[in-house]
Amino acid sequence: MVASTQANFDAGTQANNVQTVMALEPDIVVAIAVDPTSAATSFQPILDQGSQLVIMTTPPEGYTAGEEFVSIVTEDLAKAGRANAEILGDALGGEGEVGYLSFNANFWFTNQRDQSFKDWLAYSYPDITIVEEQGFADETATQAAAAAMIAKNPELKGIYVSWATAAQGCSPPSAPPGAPTSRSSPTTSTRPSPRR
Repeated sequence: MVASTQANFDAGTQANNVQTVMALEPDIVVAIAVDPTSAATSFQPILDQGSQLVIMTTPPEGYTAGEEFVSIVTEDLAKAGRANAEILGDALGGEGEVGYLSFNANFWFTNQRDQSFKDWLAYSYPDITIVEEQGFADETATQAAAAAMIAKNPELKGIYVSWATAAQGCSPPSAPPGAPTSRSSPTTSTRPSPRR
């Protein structure tokens, strides 16, 4: 491996990262399109240089497998959403009111996992009600959003947040640390951040 970068969901940063990495002449680049529209242009230097592109989760708009990229790697999003519903549902004993903080962007991978969580929660735990939903674009804003949810809904027993670092600080004060907050992300139930 010659480089590892992180764009922090910023398309301009991702474009700069691609330029920096391509100066190292890699044979293969594994990347996530922060923004599917701008990534088509941002990833063009990879194609121009003849490197192989492997996409994680979300392809750039207009890119076709076998042409612009070799393959897509991802997780089973339905299973990930179900696992998070079970974590939260079991922690709450199958009943109560919860909040829902989801990533407020067109990011297919996270959007699908979040929707799967909602679907499985409703199906498997009919006595758990999502009483408030909010979107977030900046993961550092979730703590304030969660605090407002808790103030508005004093019976709130848990909060779903799209991934772990965004969930930090979101547990209701009366809850055991980590128990009622389902933290979602790409690989495991410990749920690391999907940083790019």
